[in-house]
Amino acid sequence: MRRIHINDSHFITETVRVLELDGVIVLPTDTLYGLSALASSEVAYRRILDYKGYRAPRPFICLFDTVETAGRMVASWGCGSEKELGSIWPGPLTGIFPVDESSPAWCEESIAVRVPDVHIVRDLIATLGEPIISTSVNDVGEAPLPDVDAIAERVKGKVDLLVEGDCGNRLPSTIVDFTGTRPHVVRQGAYAFTTSRGNPSN
Repeated sequence: MRRIHINDSHFITETVRVLELDGVIVLPTDTLYGLSALASSEVAYRRILDYKGYRAPRPFICLFDTVETAGRMVASWGCGSEKELGSIWPGPLTGIFPVDESSPAWCEESIAVRVPDVHIVRDLIATLGEPIISTSVNDVGEAPLPDVDAIAERVKGKVDLLVEGDCGNRLPSTIVDFTGTRPHVVRQGAYAFTTSRGNPSN
């Protein structure tokens, strides 16, 4: 497993090369380190399922570079709006929306979408021309692993590239379901979201 720093001049070139070969990487974001791969890669998707110990298909968060590109993979913004999400993103909020036919095959009725607040990560996604999967390195119910050496030990032999860099928070993203008539907070995390008036607050 190779390690590279996110500020390395070859970061995007090397990471694109690995991802386009169905690779799985560890990537720092504005929340936590996460496992990432091309959302369109069935091979990489299956590798992440195996890593997480899932025997059946599971949905993962998709990271996009802009609100506009995210909008191309959702059937609608549901009870949210592009303007509302544009006031939050880039940021540590994940929105769940009705799925569009252009979404990855492993998305069934909905898709989880986020635009991370890390410019170089958004540049990577823009260079790839498609979203990337993001899911936690730690097991379900386990505390996050913010220390990169501990992460390296955990993922050794299971990923192709570990990208080092500072994470913005020690909390995961807040997850809000926008598929119903009102936003529903699935997980409260790094972004303070209230549904008292159907509007976000930070």
